[in-house]
Amino acid sequence: MFPFQQGDELVFHPLSVIREDQIQEDLTTDHTLQYNNPSSSSWEMGPQRSLGFQENNGGSTFYESDIKKLIHRGIERQRRKEMANLYASLRSIVPPDNLKGKNSISDLMEVAVNYITDTKKNIKKLGLQRDKLKMLSNSGNLSASVGSSSSYSPDLVTVNPSLDGVEILISSFKEEGSPLSKVLNELIGRGLNVVSCSSEKDNERSFHIIQCEASGLKCNVLPALQRRLTDVINLGWKTS
Repeated sequence: MFPFQQGDELVFHPLSVIREDQIQEDLTTDHTLQYNNPSSSSWEMGPQRSLGFQENNGGSTFYESDIKKLIHRGIERQRRKEMANLYASLRSIVPPDNLKGKNSISDLMEVAVNYITDTKKNIKKLGLQRDKLKMLSNSGNLSASVGSSSSYSPDLVTVNPSLDGVEILISSFKEEGSPLSKVLNELIGRGLNVVSCSSEKDNERSFHIIQCEASGLKCNVLPALQRRLTDVINLGWKTS
C-alpha cells in the first residue's frame, strides 16, 4: 500500500500550527471571506484555522471575541491619546508658576478653574475701567464744546453687549444721581432681566453700572436702546 525503495523513509509531515500573530493577521484580512464562503478556502487554510481555533479558545466564538478585543484596544488607545492631548492643551493655558508642585490631573483641573475665574474677573474689571475712560473722554469733549459752565451737567449712557445680555453704564455730574428707577422700569418693560445694579463716585462724576440678561438680543438694537435710555434720563430730570 505504501511502496518505497530501499533506503527510502516514510516521513509524515505534521500540519503547522498557526501562531497567535498569524491569527491576528487572519482576523483583519480574510476572516470575513472565510465565514461568508467557507468552501472557497484551501485545504491547508481550513485545518490551520481549525487548529488555531481549538488551541486558543476551544469554543465557537473565538474569532468574534478576538475581534471585540481588537476593537476595544483600538478605542482605548484613541481615548488615551485624546485625553493626553486635552491634558497638554489645558496645561499650556495655565501659567507655569501656578503649577509648581502640582502634577496630578485633579490638581491641574483645580488650578485651571481658579485661573479662568480670576481671569474673567480681571477682564470685567478692565472693561469697566475702559468704559469709564471712554465716558470721561466723551464728557470732556462735550463740555469743552459748550463751555465750562457749572450749570451744564451732561449725562452719558453707554450700552454694550455682554456675555449673557447687555451692560449699561450711566455717567452723571449731578450730585443727586440719575433717575435709576425710570431706567430700570424701561429695561424691565423691554423684557430685560436686571441681575445687578451698582453705583460708585469718582470725583464729581457718578457711575452707575447695570447688568441685564437677555436671550436673542441682537446688537443692531443696542444703539436704539441707548438713545431711548438717554431720553428717559433727560425726561426724568425735567419732571423731577
